[in-house]
Amino acid sequence: MPSAAPWLLPDDPVERAVARAWSDRVNRSLCSPYYTILVRQEAAEREEGHATLLKGLARFSEELELRGGPFFFGDQVSIVDLTLVPWAF
Repeated sequence: MPSAAPWLLPDDPVERAVARAWSDRVNRSLCSPYYTILVRQEAAEREEGHATLLKGLARFSEELELRGGPFFFGDQVSIVDLTLVPWAF
């Protein structure tokens, strides 16, 4: 009997690798700059972190558009989307 629970990683091995790679990319391009904004004392460093964060969010948005969204893998929430949540909201 199929599970009604949503999957967080696709069944296809290539798509699973894509999900893992994008989750890592979200972590590096959004999480790190976010913490830079929070912990750096110098205004220039915080501004650089902010610019990097906005660039990462823009790149993720572009990828969503290419994939047909509203989520990374279409209509199903995945690990990639959940990796983004703390940094986007």
